[in-house]
Amino acid sequence: MVFTLKIKTVQLHKNLRRDLLRGHPWVYSQALKPSAAQTGELVEVLDQKGKLIGWGYYSSEGPIGLRMVSLGKRPPKESDLQQKIQESLQRRSFLNPKVTNGYRAIQGEGDGLPGLICDLYDSIAVIQFDGEVPERFWRQYPIIDWISSATNCPVVVNKTRGNFKIEKGNLSSSVVEILENNLRFLVDVEKGQKTGFFFDQRDNRNYLKDFCSGLEVMNLFSYTGGFSLYAGAGGAKRVLSVDLAKPALDLAQKSWDLNSFEGHHECLAIDVFEELSRSQELWDMVIVDPPSMAHSEKQRSGALSKYVEVFSMAAKRVKPGGHLVMSSCSSHVSFEDFHGIVTESLSKASRRGNVLRVSGQGADHPFPQACPEMRYLKFYHVRMS
Repeated sequence: MVFTLKIKTVQLHKNLRRDLLRGHPWVYSQALKPSAAQTGELVEVLDQKGKLIGWGYYSSEGPIGLRMVSLGKRPPKESDLQQKIQESLQRRSFLNPKVTNGYRAIQGEGDGLPGLICDLYDSIAVIQFDGEVPERFWRQYPIIDWISSATNCPVVVNKTRGNFKIEKGNLSSSVVEILENNLRFLVDVEKGQKTGFFFDQRDNRNYLKDFCSGLEVMNLFSYTGGFSLYAGAGGAKRVLSVDLAKPALDLAQKSWDLNSFEGHHECLAIDVFEELSRSQELWDMVIVDPPSMAHSEKQRSGALSKYVEVFSMAAKRVKPGGHLVMSSCSSHVSFEDFHGIVTESLSKASRRGNVLRVSGQGADHPFPQACPEMRYLKFYHVRMS
């Protein structure tokens, strides 16, 4: 056992018992009584009346004071946590590794492993801890060996808080090739954003593919060309990938070439707002998938305005009868917020449309039903009048 001393207790001073038993994974600091527990320590969680709710790890730092690990009657053993990793992988058994060998294997709270993220890139596991406190908790266990063993990945890389560290094995190159729905992608697990690729849009990319035959498509904030390659696979006549990061565009072009699509692919390294202001060319489909514009609740108001600005500019670049695709990955922007953003954006552009699809992240990015705020990804597909 990792914890040899008596496990300390943390007691609620707000009536959140029902919320936690329903599966909400967090308790905010202001809802907790003072505790002698150390940050990152496993604690016994008691309700207002002193009755056991479950077990979590404590933090005296930041807004989240407690992340729930178990609702069992006894503290979780190492074998219990390892079993949760195995169950997480079993939930991804719908993915055929011969078709898709890059995906999210562990989605933190959505898999009952709070604060722990793991993406698989073929034989490489890339992990992230959601802050210093989750890392402190999980580092008390041989988490690297657990993940390597469960995933059969000889290489485990840690990319927490932008740092890159090879925790296990050897990596001959940071650029790796993966398959997603039989499409070949090159991913830089060291220099790429987050863990290297955005698996949460996989289902939305695959959905859009069927609309792209013969179209001219502009993909804004394209990064390494996720949506661009699916447009090519769907038979797009021409695809333009626009992003400020030239290294990401270079990978997009190399990935396009790997797949030998019949259509033409161009890359434009420029600020998206500048491109939308500079050119008036119209497109059959415009995809707008910007990075998060609200990293905190304080940034939410400004982010809403930025989304409206970029979406309205993009709407003006869609041909009549064409497609406008809009997305947001900010957890501080709700689905209700996003519907309002889309409505205001089309109004500002003096355009109308019919919504063909509203969706979120893929099935390898689950979230607790009791915690809808973790349904962070918003995706709208609008057929323009």
